[in-house]
Amino acid sequence: MLNNEKDNSYFPFEIYKNERWDIEHITSVTDAIPYNKRDWLNDAKLFIDKSTIEGEKLSESANKCTCDNDEEFELLFKDIVNHFNTYLKDEDINDISNLALLDSETNRGYKNAVFPLKRKTIIDREKKGTFIPICTKNVFLKYFSDYPPKISFWTQEDRDNYYRDLEYVLNDYIASTGE
Repeated sequence: MLNNEKDNSYFPFEIYKNERWDIEHITSVTDAIPYNKRDWLNDAKLFIDKSTIEGEKLSESANKCTCDNDEEFELLFKDIVNHFNTYLKDEDINDISNLALLDSETNRGYKNAVFPLKRKTIIDREKKGTFIPICTKNVFLKYFSDYPPKISFWTQEDRDNYYRDLEYVLNDYIASTGE
């Protein structure tokens, strides 16, 4: 917000102070099996990229899954998460380039959703008046990439560009503290 001299918006500190906030993983975490498997699967399979043979096979597996067999679901869950993380090289999910600030109601509401569902949820919640911090909103709008051809995926390019922007914005503050 401070980098745009023509922006007259302000950070709503009262909302930040009065609400609960979480550090949100932008990509899905594979070690957190969703509680409501059927809902998670129904949401995730809508966004599977079927333009590849692997995506088509994954979609077929997702459509056949009944969610009754825990082992079968866990394997499918990991395959779907890996599908949405296909374009990432770095597997460090706790790196700052994979983290954003989000109100806890939104974050905990969609649990361990895949990137495109998180994106849709965040856009919908902001339309309804939920405050989404500008940088978090920009992450899910793919603001940091020049031309995001993979709108349903958080890619390595998105992640690298987001990190560079964080570094650029925070550089003056970090330099002034001497660290």
